[in-house]
Amino acid sequence: MNASSFQVLQNLTKIVLVFVGVFVSGDNMSSHTLQGGMVLSIVGSATYGLARASEAADKNAGSGQGQAPLDGKPAVHTEPGKA
Repeated sequence: MNASSFQVLQNLTKIVLVFVGVFVSGDNMSSHTLQGGMVLSIVGSATYGLARASEAADKNAGSGQGQAPLDGKPAVHTEPGKA
């Protein structure tokens, strides 16, 4: 498991725990402060995860280490303007 996958897993568990706490355990979320804090926490986690994933994708694109194509053949990289 790479770091990006682990970050996604952490974000997913945070969202699941919030919903379980509110809908199963009956936690009180009537305060606007509590609601705003939970929204900020989830949005912040998602934003951070997207930024890290984008950073990793840019790094992989720059090094030429993309994923293999679906047909299993190696990709042929050519310079722009050359056939």
